[in-house]
Amino acid sequence: MTKLINAYVAALTPTKLKSFRAIFDYRMIRNDGRVARICQESIVLKTDQQGNILFLLALVSDISHVKRIEKQHLHLTDGAEHLLFEVNKETNECRPVDLLSKRELEILKLLNQSLTSDQIAEKLFISPHTVNTHRQNMIRKMGMSDTSDLLNFLKVYRLI
Repeated sequence: MTKLINAYVAALTPTKLKSFRAIFDYRMIRNDGRVARICQESIVLKTDQQGNILFLLALVSDISHVKRIEKQHLHLTDGAEHLLFEVNKETNECRPVDLLSKRELEILKLLNQSLTSDQIAEKLFISPHTVNTHRQNMIRKMGMSDTSDLLNFLKVYRLI
């Protein structure tokens, strides 16, 4: 995973480096023996004149209450481009995950506002069946168990 992040950062222009963000999660065993899911988000604070990172801010959060799936993920972005990977816990290999389409993200943003399929369908001039089909396809595509998991996942990784 570190090699992938380093290669991504090395390919960024100094301007894009200022918008760089890496978000990944991992498991941690607490003192009481329970497993916690931790999300670490890293952003560049300062670079030198050559574009080398001088200061990086890492925000660490306990996401145990929202991340129920055992898969580990990595999200890299320069502000415009978004890359999402599933990380193999044993080999540390990263497999690209297909991102959602514009239309799927549009539907998810409305689901996030607690709109029903009928309300979303009316707003987007499509049938409720189409909304439900998109919803099921997104859950399957992202490997989630339900809409709630999908929304939580996309919020943690700042994809919606």
